Amino acid sequence: MDVPAGKRDDVIDYLRETYGKERVSQMLTFGRLQGRSAIKEVLRTYQACGFSEMNEITKAIPDEAAISDQLSQMDDDERSIIRWALINNAEDLRGYCFINDNGELEGDYADMFDKAIKIEGTFKTQGKHAAGVVISAEPLHKVCPMASQKNADEKIAGLEMSDLEALGHVKFDVLGLSTLDKVMKIKEILNES
Repeated sequence: MDVPAGKRDDVIDYLRETYGKERVSQMLTFGRLQGRSAIKEVLRTYQACGFSEMNEITKAIPDEAAISDQLSQMDDDERSIIRWALINNAEDLRGYCFINDNGELEGDYADMFDKAIKIEGTFKTQGKHAAGVVISAEPLHKVCPMASQKNADEKIAGLEMSDLEALGHVKFDVLGLSTLDKVMKIKEILNES
């Protein structure tokens, strides 16, 4: 549900008043190391190269969303954005790492690429989901862990949306859009005219 950004908190407050404060909460989301971020993390940790070379390497590694259909066709044990890039953008990465005829990684950065492939999907950060709100029939603290947030008194549901939905809770996206704030302001101005 898209709402004016300035009214998002009002909508969440309305849901809390309607369904109960203990039953409505925002939810946790985890940031994962994927593709580019995984290889950058490894290269930085091992101080393997400078920033410009790191950017040159990661240019050849696509965002997961751009190749998600192709990734889903890879075998589970081989599924990796980095591995996909080594196969499909081989020429762009050949100076750093490549897959040889035996399916092994070779090149000056082969060890770094191998480490990055191994950590792909690892949780790195946690935060509050940008739009997700969960509504439960039970008080949330009884059915899922509650997570503290930095610089906030309020706790949030400590599971991601797919896990909350799997437990039978209702998940809404209440997305605050500044464009809708502008539309509301224009409407207000027109009504005053």
